[in-house]
Amino acid sequence: MNAYDVVVVGTGPAGASAARTLALHGLSVAILEKESLPRYKVCGGGIVYRARTMLDVDIAPVVRCECRKAAMALINSGASYTVTRDVPLISMVMRSDFDALLTDRACDAGAELLDGCRVDAAEFQHDGVVLQTSRGAIRAGFVIAADGVNSIMARLAGWRRLDRLAPAIECELAVSASDYARFGDCARFDFDIPPDGYGWVFPKGDHLGVGVGSFGARSRKVDLKRELNAYLQWLGLPFPEPRQLAGYVIPLLPRQDGFVRRRVFLAGDAAGLGDPISAEGISNAIHSGTLAARAIVDAEMDEGRSAGLYEAAMARELLPELAAGRKLARFFYASRTIRAWLMRQQGERMVGEVTRIITGERRYTDYAESFLRKINLWHRK
Repeated sequence: MNAYDVVVVGTGPAGASAARTLALHGLSVAILEKESLPRYKVCGGGIVYRARTMLDVDIAPVVRCECRKAAMALINSGASYTVTRDVPLISMVMRSDFDALLTDRACDAGAELLDGCRVDAAEFQHDGVVLQTSRGAIRAGFVIAADGVNSIMARLAGWRRLDRLAPAIECELAVSASDYARFGDCARFDFDIPPDGYGWVFPKGDHLGVGVGSFGARSRKVDLKRELNAYLQWLGLPFPEPRQLAGYVIPLLPRQDGFVRRRVFLAGDAAGLGDPISAEGISNAIHSGTLAARAIVDAEMDEGRSAGLYEAAMARELLPELAAGRKLARFFYASRTIRAWLMRQQGERMVGEVTRIITGERRYTDYAESFLRKINLWHRK
């Protein structure tokens, strides 16, 4: 039976970041991936500048378009705002390329990739975890579960399903040269379609990534195919063939019952760390994967100390930001009328501040309480 200090399940940004950090500190690490890399991953594929600065890896070889300009519009009111910065606000990638690059860099640091390796069962022992996989039994001192929103490792360790999953649908749309030129090097975000979400257009060099997502707290179901069709009509773009569409869900509420149990550490989407406003998940995936790895390293493989360090780091560095984001999201996605009123009041300033969050200059916690106080004052006038 092969044995490792840590087994990382999943080769997304959380898993690859965790594996690289562990390997650089001299731990023996295996990365398990149920498919063969590079593998297709449904995702908008926008790497915000904040996420890019978290990496000690050069991602330029897989970037298809650097967007130093971002546009935001309210479809119903016609209000629109554009911001341009010197740094790439969003770097567009295909996740198959991006994940493979990060995993390669983890392997360069000393991690071992076991792809085509599906986890089927787990035996939790007092001093480790034995994973039953499609490639045989593997023993781990610890497991970092970075295997996505439907994490098999979370289920095996006893966590229940994530509570709040926001639906999205997207397509990789081949368009004419003239249509592509209309969007060029700009990351576009258009609100009001769906009513409690937004649509996006991400230029990918040889095609456009176009999608819509419903990110508000409403419980009603949304026909996202119809919403995407309406969005494409508004953009003046063709509707894709059904086989080109891909739906997925994004977790917008962190686990409420902890992130460590039975020597398993949850990171990324498995931990429920999607951004409550933008639904972007790569930043928090990188951050949480790195925090999990550092907790194990700093605790020198001690089970209790490593769990405590990770839970404390999450409570200190990620959970307050997500809570502040949820406060802002509840207001912003409450209704089209409120959103239009808000943008009339503070549109230019809001877009500028959102840009600072994208670049990592500011955080939601810098704004949430003061913003909500101002909202109450505006209502009283």
